[in-house]
Amino acid sequence: MKVEGFEVNEEWWQSKYSCPTFIHLKFPKFPLEKEMLNPHYALLFCYFNSGHAFEDYVKCYRGNLVIIIGPSYGKGRHTDPQPFEAKFPSSEWYLDCYKEIKQTKDFIACYVKQQTDINKIK
Repeated sequence: MKVEGFEVNEEWWQSKYSCPTFIHLKFPKFPLEKEMLNPHYALLFCYFNSGHAFEDYVKCYRGNLVIIIGPSYGKGRHTDPQPFEAKFPSSEWYLDCYKEIKQTKDFIACYVKQQTDINKIK
């Protein structure tokens, strides 16, 4: 499986406080470029905390699978977007499936973009 990692805060990820990384991370400049995100890969947000950046990434993404991992309501933690309250820039995205991670009240939510003749990947 090919994986590309994108992060916003390069200083933090290169500091002594960051957690270990297991994939190569890229630190894109904003505004994002559409060619940056491979449409044949899923777009994953794991405990992400920037709704504005989320919208920017999704607007540039030409693929059809977005995965959001984060806590459910009442966990005392916050992510933006939350797994069940993602604000997509279009109504083409729908929640396809989700799974609780063990019994933690943390969830993996998978959103799929409805395909039309206009936005099919070639």
